[in-house]
Amino acid sequence: MNLQALGRGASSVYVATHLFDHVGKLYGARIERACHAAMVRVLERRGIAPVGPLTFLPFRDSNEAVLRGPDDSLTEAIFRIDCEKLDDAVALVAPFQGLAQDAGIAFEMGYAAVRRVPVLSIASSFVRFSYGPERESAQVEPLLAFLSHRVVDVSALPPAAQPTREGYLTRVEDALQDVERGVGQALEALVEEGDMTARLHETPSPEPARVHLEFGGGLYEYQHLLALRVAEALSRRGLTVSISERHLHGSSDAAMAADLRAVGRSQVVVTLGDGSDMDAESAAVQGYAWALGRRVVLYYSSRRRMCSVAGYRTQQNVMIFHSAHRIVESLEAIPRAVQQVLSASAEAA
Repeated sequence: MNLQALGRGASSVYVATHLFDHVGKLYGARIERACHAAMVRVLERRGIAPVGPLTFLPFRDSNEAVLRGPDDSLTEAIFRIDCEKLDDAVALVAPFQGLAQDAGIAFEMGYAAVRRVPVLSIASSFVRFSYGPERESAQVEPLLAFLSHRVVDVSALPPAAQPTREGYLTRVEDALQDVERGVGQALEALVEEGDMTARLHETPSPEPARVHLEFGGGLYEYQHLLALRVAEALSRRGLTVSISERHLHGSSDAAMAADLRAVGRSQVVVTLGDGSDMDAESAAVQGYAWALGRRVVLYYSSRRRMCSVAGYRTQQNVMIFHSAHRIVESLEAIPRAVQQVLSASAEAA
């Protein structure tokens, strides 16, 4: 970990955040404050004078700070600056809250893994997920845990002193202060561990005419059935096809690694983006594929669009939308889209 670059302001800790509402922004801002204080302490212990912001917080430092050219869209500019900051990050802090794990944060985790940026996941939900007897229950989904160097549990709520309205608010505030302390301590420990670039296995080279389907890894039956249907159509065109199947094989670390190796061996990765938010593990795979330079075809069948201020309009989360080379709305359109991106890749080469 290049602390000298951090001290010069050339790098920063990337603090991922839920940014679509005030609650997510508030939680992210408090985590960012803890990260900033932690890095100041680390640098001061090393005798390095802190220079620059030390941290990067999406929305505050991208959405609200983007300078666009006349031909740039707002969302493209946000995507570009977020990726650039991840490229230079000394660490990624990824907070997860609630039952649905955020697709944008998951994408950033997959991207960071390729860039060899250590990931610190912060779990604030008291709910744990079980994926069968082969794996211990966890607060974050298995692939996200696999991509993390450390998962910190900050879900505890201090015991009640008084069962009153004011007492409950005090407990919640105490819990948030505990989150800040826990994040700061974990980030300091992560930094002190030094070089962690060998967290994942080396990525294989892509094989010609090979396509990988990331439709959820077999977590849900319908996803696997859709993937099998697409695989058959692609095979008829003479393409070699693999399917993510980590959840069909015990959700083990070995199964996670196998799916990521299959992504690395492929020229094109097809992802399923349906749902109120893209499946977090699939989003992480898409981030991994994009950072490797693989071509991405996103299957997103919804007619819903995300719209906000002028210029902010996407079919999916910004990170997902702008990392797709093609977006298709039906299964039948996938084979042609795959052939198109393969042809474009061949022409570029």
